[in-house]
Amino acid sequence: MPPPVDAEKIRQTLVWIGVANQLMVTRLNKAIANTDLPFAQFIMLNHFRAFADEGHTIGRLANALETGQPGVTKTVARLVEKGYLRTEPNPADGRSRLHYLTVAGTTAHTDALSRIAPDAMLIFRDWAPEDINDLHRLLFKLKSWLDENRDTRA
Repeated sequence: MPPPVDAEKIRQTLVWIGVANQLMVTRLNKAIANTDLPFAQFIMLNHFRAFADEGHTIGRLANALETGQPGVTKTVARLVEKGYLRTEPNPADGRSRLHYLTVAGTTAHTDALSRIAPDAMLIFRDWAPEDINDLHRLLFKLKSWLDENRDTRA
């Protein structure tokens, strides 16, 4: 049987994840500040890169990114204007459109990642490889649980 759960340690861990997220978003914004890819668009292109061969409706994107459809619609429109996404009619539902990543979108995303990489290397410069591997494994475990249990509440 596992040891009892330390509720205070869990609370503090969640607080630290939130603080780390805020600090990372600020750093990422600064790293890509001189590009034409604001953070919200960068995050959306991350999603498109992860599922590069799949078409995405606005509803599917809003669900995946856990945000409202109006904001997703505006962000997608900006990415389409820039040529980073293309749209096609949805053959399964004539009322919606599917959005796909373009070569230009991949290039813009890759450029943003190249601007982030030096800071990422700095952040983890003094970490042992096994610590990075442990963090990666544990964050993947957390992300996977949260993704698979979006509607599960205590």
